[in-house]
Amino acid sequence: DCQTFVKPDVICDLGRQQWPFDDSSVDCMLAEHLLEHLPGDAFFHFMSEAWRVGRNGSTLKVLLPHPRHDIFLNDPTHVRPVLPATFFGFSKKHMLALEKRGMKLTPFYEYYGIDFDLTTVTYYFDDGVAKNDPEIEWKMKHLFNIVFQWGTTLTVVKC
Repeated sequence: DCQTFVKPDVICDLGRQQWPFDDSSVDCMLAEHLLEHLPGDAFFHFMSEAWRVGRNGSTLKVLLPHPRHDIFLNDPTHVRPVLPATFFGFSKKHMLALEKRGMKLTPFYEYYGIDFDLTTVTYYFDDGVAKNDPEIEWKMKHLFNIVFQWGTTLTVVKC
């Protein structure tokens, strides 16, 4: 963290500074309610540093507020919505699969020389939302306050 009042083990602005860890030295990383606070280039810097310090096969677990929930909308420090598809551009595997289906997204993995595999996505529903509702996928895409937060695990890919 870069805020001394929370007494972090390491003080580092993860969106701007080089992380104080050696290349390929970390097995597991956790970014809980962090990425939505990183503006512009800070987000890309974070992803690049996570890839740099992560070993091949290491994981980056992220937990984020859903951008269609009041918890995201009511916090003035939230500067970027992040959804699972946000990470597709950082994955060579996902980008190639989308390209085969005729979809072209920005290949951030090429621009930044990094690669992650998006392995799992978990949604945490708001109280009172029926997870087994047959229209839940439509509701998640179009209605507010359905998904409170969501998480994913990204795996570092280094060839």
